[in-house]
Amino acid sequence: MEQASRLSLQHDYKDAIGPYSKALELEKVNPKLEKPFWYVLVDNLGMSYGITGDLQTAKETFDYCVSKDPTYPSFITIWRAPMPKWTTRYRRAAI
Repeated sequence: MEQASRLSLQHDYKDAIGPYSKALELEKVNPKLEKPFWYVLVDNLGMSYGITGDLQTAKETFDYCVSKDPTYPSFITIWRAPMPKWTTRYRRAAI
């Protein structure tokens, strides 16, 4: 997850998806992350998908997150927001 976070901080969202995805798959099988780190993982993975234009996978990621923690405000806000609105804003920032 450290590599993915470094890539994300460098606005390299496309390359961050692989390490974030791998970390989430490992976490699904053997949960070890504390909640705050899990939130960072799934939040950044979903945003990386959205920023790079993969809106369907972004939505699926946030749907999964909401199914696991329906009370986390960031997931609820993003999940309910119209996809084009938030992805346009973040995609502009990434370019």
